[in-house]
Amino acid sequence: MKKALCGILSIMLVISFTACQSASKPEDAVKGYFDAEKASDTTKASTFVNPKNASSEASSSAASDSEEADLEKDLIDYLKGNNKKVEYTIKGTDEKDSSATVTVDCKFVDAAPMFKDSISDYISKAFAKAFTDSASSDDSEKEITKLMKNRIKTTKETFANKTIKVNCAKIDGKWYIDKINDDLQNVFSSNLVNAGNEISKSFGGTGSSRSASSSAESSKEKLNEISDYITDDIWNKGFCDIDSYVKTGKSSTGESLDIDFTLQQLDSSMKKKADYDSYVSKLDDSKYSSIKSIWTKLSGETDSLYKNVKAKKPVANSSSTFDTGKFEQYMQAFSDAADKLE
Repeated sequence: MKKALCGILSIMLVISFTACQSASKPEDAVKGYFDAEKASDTTKASTFVNPKNASSEASSSAASDSEEADLEKDLIDYLKGNNKKVEYTIKGTDEKDSSATVTVDCKFVDAAPMFKDSISDYISKAFAKAFTDSASSDDSEKEITKLMKNRIKTTKETFANKTIKVNCAKIDGKWYIDKINDDLQNVFSSNLVNAGNEISKSFGGTGSSRSASSSAESSKEKLNEISDYITDDIWNKGFCDIDSYVKTGKSSTGESLDIDFTLQQLDSSMKKKADYDSYVSKLDDSKYSSIKSIWTKLSGETDSLYKNVKAKKPVANSSSTFDTGKFEQYMQAFSDAADKLE
């Protein structure tokens, strides 16, 4: 069943990556991507994505007969039609050096109910067939696609409204969307990525309430881990000592400090940050929007301070400034938010 779901979704998420477009501002990259996707020009859309994170996604299995090929074409045409109806408004940009977060209000066709109903129809038929014949599970993808085509004709069209955050990166003077996350995929797959993920989880072998509880507990533990990482590895062993060294020539505890060793340790700690950025970006907005917003500011300020010390090595008792005020503010806010999670 999971294999069939993956096959259906892969039909709808084929992306080709080629040459690069030039975007002078983060919002230019976002606008270019949205406009290209609205026109179903996936080749052009891909040129607004960070080349380092671009990956070609092709259908997991080719259509085995003409009927199946026709069904796939019908679904692709359906999604292309929906993409033309996408409406978006860029609300603002939070730019920090070579990274930025663009906030976008989106309105798009929500095909999740149709997809879920199709899966329900398939399960009912499959259950009945189990007692009458031995139909191959290899036909499941084709059967679900047929049911989806029928449901498209009878399901009333509805729209979803969602505000999403698009992370951008500046590379060689050009701005790109850093990664195509689930939020972006949902906009241009009519919310089918989200529907597919929900259905896939339902076949995971545990009850939904138990799964949700376990997920919440796991998220709280992970966010507390991230908070500890920021406080201990980045602040206590890094920025705090560097700030004191610049002002007094000593560590934050008044002891002698090997600044080269401190910077080496900071380099090592910063290598972990990309994984934490990725984890936080994938959290459910409906539950974690506040802590994600705080992390965006904290992450950006962390990168900014780190860039400063890499660009110019800190000098003891110097007149230069190393302002950690905003970092401390965001760090405390993130720690408080993580502690309050249930």
